[in-house]
Amino acid sequence: MFKELKRFEVSLPVYEMESHVSYQAIRQPSVFEGMILNLAVKYKNILGQFSLSQVCEKFKIEPFLIQKALSSLIDNEMLERCDTDLTTMQVRNLAVTALGKDLYDKNEMPSTNKNAELKRKFYPLINQFINDQAFKLKPYDAQARFVIPPTLFDANIEHVNQMIRDMLEQATEKQFEWKKPNTNISEVNSQVSKTLAHHLPVRIALNNQGHLGYDAKGNSEVQQAFSTWLEQTNPEVVWEHILSKTFQQVENHLPNFEWSSVLDVTLAENNLLDDNALIRVYSEKSPNKVNDKPEIILSAQAKLAKIQGKTLTLPFSTTLPDGFQSLYFYKDQTATLIIKGNTNIFYAKQPRLVALQIKLSDEQVWTNIQTEVLRWNTTVSLDVLAFTRYFLSENEVFQHAPNLTMKEAVALHEAMKKVNNSGLRSSVWLDKIQRISNLSELTDFRKTFSHLSLAPQWAEIIFFVKLIEDAFENGKSAGTTLDKDFTDLIQVHKSLKSQINPELLNPNQPVSAQHSTKISIKALVLLGEWLNCYDELVQNHPEILTLCGKIKKQQQHLVDLKECIAQSFAPVRENGKKIAILDTSYLMDRSDELTRLSQDYFVVIPKVVLHELDGLKKGKDNDEFSEEAQKARRAIRTIEHLNLTSEHIEDSHDEFITLIAKTKTTNKLIADEKILSVAFFYRFNDCELFSRDVNMRNLAKALDICARSEFQSKPALDSVN
Repeated sequence: MFKELKRFEVSLPVYEMESHVSYQAIRQPSVFEGMILNLAVKYKNILGQFSLSQVCEKFKIEPFLIQKALSSLIDNEMLERCDTDLTTMQVRNLAVTALGKDLYDKNEMPSTNKNAELKRKFYPLINQFINDQAFKLKPYDAQARFVIPPTLFDANIEHVNQMIRDMLEQATEKQFEWKKPNTNISEVNSQVSKTLAHHLPVRIALNNQGHLGYDAKGNSEVQQAFSTWLEQTNPEVVWEHILSKTFQQVENHLPNFEWSSVLDVTLAENNLLDDNALIRVYSEKSPNKVNDKPEIILSAQAKLAKIQGKTLTLPFSTTLPDGFQSLYFYKDQTATLIIKGNTNIFYAKQPRLVALQIKLSDEQVWTNIQTEVLRWNTTVSLDVLAFTRYFLSENEVFQHAPNLTMKEAVALHEAMKKVNNSGLRSSVWLDKIQRISNLSELTDFRKTFSHLSLAPQWAEIIFFVKLIEDAFENGKSAGTTLDKDFTDLIQVHKSLKSQINPELLNPNQPVSAQHSTKISIKALVLLGEWLNCYDELVQNHPEILTLCGKIKKQQQHLVDLKECIAQSFAPVRENGKKIAILDTSYLMDRSDELTRLSQDYFVVIPKVVLHELDGLKKGKDNDEFSEEAQKARRAIRTIEHLNLTSEHIEDSHDEFITLIAKTKTTNKLIADEKILSVAFFYRFNDCELFSRDVNMRNLAKALDICARSEFQSKPALDSVN
């Protein structure tokens, strides 16, 4: 495969010829002209000793007639010039010209000589007269770069004369007014009046073995003739006058290389550009007027690395290869080298020293350049560090980066955004950034790492704790990685503030016994949730909670408040056993479960339930055999069988009336409310209300009391196994 080096035009000489033509009109010779011609041709040997005067006497001819005929023959170039004295001119001295001999054979005789001037353009390459308009001829410049000298295509005058003669022989009066059918061309004399040039295209190329080839082929007759001439001409002539003039020579020579390793080649004066390159590297100055791609300028004069637009000027003292022109770095992390210098190519099996630019795979230069760039990985040259993002991954840039302040990180982020539109993305950067210690740095963090939440290890612990506590007080997100864990506490605290007297929630206010009557059931529930959330946070983030003084103080205040409130409720059982509060409907329907239930629960029966059972055992209308009466008596017997002590029987608690029935206008509780008051009394224990009454269970749930309709015993150990 050939790589085209150049297309150019070769100037070939075309000659403007001026031709002087002598011609005569043709007639038959007179009697006396014919007589003299016969003497000169036929009777020269027989009558050669006689003079023309003696001939006149012999044939009784007046001498002046012979004299006139002789002069006519000489003037019309039928005879060579001779003595016209008839007495001395002998027959043997009469000599017929070539024209005379030709016309004598035809019995023709020219008239007086006339002259004509012709101009024609002669093209030696095709050996033809041509029309200059069709060929677009231009002035011939012997000093032009690609010009064929006249010595290779000369104007052969004799040949041109003959071509003119042949042309005139075929011509008619339409072409030349003076050219009559009886016109005789006696003489043609041509000369070159001007040399013109005809340009023909040629292209030259190199193959992957360094052999030079050319192509001048075309469809026209002239192009085909020129191509044939090039093939048949001595190669050294072609090299000297055409091919060699396309090449220069420079001061340096290229190092040895294999032609098969050459990726691209061009003439020394050209540039090997590569639009696919990610980064272009030049020495001292860029040849590009517009830098639309990143460039590195290697400068021996520069003292500091400097970024201007997409160009990095880099102090560089490492020796570059001789003839270094440029280096191209690509996305696949490979690089190519462009060098210019003299090297041998081959034409006609001979080496020819010429200057070329060649592209080779780079093995070391880019590594040296990258090393030099990375030496500028300091905080005072962050724009240079950002430039490395063109050829390094973000993680690789991070590995070479110095430790940074947050302000410096912002500067690097903005510089890198100009490189790849994304800036700093990876969280690993925060391992090299000083810990955030104030709101200004936090603002910079969120501007730079908008996709990240602040983690504890990226901030000073005191500042991080302050963010958490501010979020806690304001009921908002802190924007940290712990927000998910703290969200529940913050939301519960926010809800608690809406359900409780601010003074009661104020950790700076002492807790008193009267607080138990100032808190709603919902607030009581939220209080428990708050403390549960806190306990979970302590387990997950003990080091943070230890430093959260405000939250700890609030927690202690709520613990005290809970303990104060708890004094109005049943004490927590020491054994931690669950408490089951049973209502009338459950005892009536599930008395058979009571024995098993008492094994898993501490059973509490509201006193009002016992009264209700006692009333039901007689049945309606004193029908002791009704189903209801029988269930009641069965429940009473089961309770009696359990031998329950007084602590299992609980009076109703009228003090909770405002909590249980806010809309009541009296201070008396109905039976269901009394049962609920007992269940509510045990709320600080793990208690459950057992009821078959759906409405009762719904009322219990409204008071945050766990309620169920039936007992499910714990599976036996063997069954579990």
